[in-house]
Amino acid sequence: MILRAVFILIGIVFGLSAAGPVSAASLEEELAGLLLDHPNIRAADKTVESARQEIKRAKSGYYPQISATADYSAAEVIDSPSERNQGDGQEGKVSTRTPQSANLTVTQNVFNGFLTSSQVRTAKLNRELARLTLEGTRQNTVFEGINAY
Repeated sequence: MILRAVFILIGIVFGLSAAGPVSAASLEEELAGLLLDHPNIRAADKTVESARQEIKRAKSGYYPQISATADYSAAEVIDSPSERNQGDGQEGKVSTRTPQSANLTVTQNVFNGFLTSSQVRTAKLNRELARLTLEGTRQNTVFEGINAY
């Protein structure tokens, strides 16, 4: 991938030299552009961001979990002798009802054998590793850019 970037850079230089007189950008300008636009650096930066999000996901183990369910069914017709004799003001007519139910559950983990704290610590170490990898990728890219310039 890095060789590809070097070949592209060389191709641009030859392409521009064939077009006529051109003024070359300074080394600092070229390296600044390389640091902003190089795909390996951008990929490593996205890896660092992913590691940051993984820390948030690991910390979610400390929070309670909430689940809710609801059930609503079609109307039921109830025609039984006990229902007709209730004396509820319907004078023995068939009654209908619509079954409904709802359930809300809140679960809080009290102790899980230090699993959550271990996952958070691992996620933080992975973020630090991603940062170091990003820095190494930047330095290698700059070195190759200087050599190609």
